[in-house]
Amino acid sequence: MALIKCPECEKEISDKAASCPNCGCPMKTHISEGKEETLQKEEDNSSAVNNESIQNDNFLETDTQQEKSPKKPIGKKAKIIAISAIGILIIGGIVAYVLTDNLRNYNNAQKLVSEKQFDAAATAFGKLGDYKDSVTQYQECQYKYATQLFLNEKYKEAESIFKELGDYQDSKVQYDICQYRQSGDWEFIVLMKTGLENRWDISEKDYSGTSDAEYTKYLKECIDSELEELNKADLDSINSEKLQVDAANYIKILNNSLEAANYYVTDANQYYTLWNAAYSDRVLLIRKFINDYGLVIDGKYEDIVDEFLSSAQAVDQTKALEADVNNMIGNFTVELAKDEYGTKTYILTMENTTEVTFEYFGVTVDFLDDNDTIVYSQYSGEAKDFAPGQKAQFDIYTNKEYTSLKYHPNYSKKS
Repeated sequence: MALIKCPECEKEISDKAASCPNCGCPMKTHISEGKEETLQKEEDNSSAVNNESIQNDNFLETDTQQEKSPKKPIGKKAKIIAISAIGILIIGGIVAYVLTDNLRNYNNAQKLVSEKQFDAAATAFGKLGDYKDSVTQYQECQYKYATQLFLNEKYKEAESIFKELGDYQDSKVQYDICQYRQSGDWEFIVLMKTGLENRWDISEKDYSGTSDAEYTKYLKECIDSELEELNKADLDSINSEKLQVDAANYIKILNNSLEAANYYVTDANQYYTLWNAAYSDRVLLIRKFINDYGLVIDGKYEDIVDEFLSSAQAVDQTKALEADVNNMIGNFTVELAKDEYGTKTYILTMENTTEVTFEYFGVTVDFLDDNDTIVYSQYSGEAKDFAPGQKAQFDIYTNKEYTSLKYHPNYSKKS
């Protein structure tokens, strides 16, 4: 016997009781209903469990069947389409690469130009053919590369490139210069440059001597520093006849300067006469070497070069005036004024046919015999402030027989 609860009063009663002793509720019906309900619930639960198990089994079976069932093979047509698509992509990539290859190479060549790698840039532009302006760029890079070689004194290599460039810019001129730089002519100019710079290094130092003998030694040291270089020159290897003559004359002028230095102590007048004459000829030749033969002096000596060029211009003016004066004195006239007591007096008439005014002007007159021997000399005197077109007359006389006259002018140009 078991105890159960009354469904009405919820008191515990025996499961065998027909009704609740407490409230009188009949128990058989409720018990039957409860059992049926319980049984139904158990049945439902069991059914649910079975259904779930069946569903799981069905799912597992389906999954297993799916895993075991083979994949459907790709058709031949689909494969052809896929392969064609891939091929198109590859070909498209290749075409795109090829089409942009020239542009990439062109840009790379431009980069080399910006880095001043003209040799490599010229090679790159040369491979591009007629792409864009590659031909012009190639020529420009070749020209600049040849210029680099020239500046590095690689004249033979530069000459070859300038020759190839033909009429491009001034390549023909540069070609000729390269050939000149490989000649005996240029070898002399290089020695000339070295000698001058050596001399100027010495002469620019402050002279510290006190005696005339020391100054003479200083002068000779300056001159010898030039001659030491120029004596290395092989004048016979110089191609230009003009340069050969000018080179020989310049060396002669330096030797004349050495001779003048020897008179510095013993004969000041002779020293200045010889030295000034040598200096005038020397500055003219230095200018000629610079203008005509390509002599280039280092920038540190620029002031000295400018001074030499200014001196050369002054010498030009002096020489031009000398020529005018020589023409002028060629027109002087001499007339016999009187002849008495064995002495003849002449009137010398001078006319200023130059374009300058002289502070003073006079001539020494040499009377020459048939052998051009001077038999008598006389100074005419001086015309002061002798202006262009003006005339002056002076008396000259001699008691010697003569056949011709020679004039030696003495003047100062008015500033």
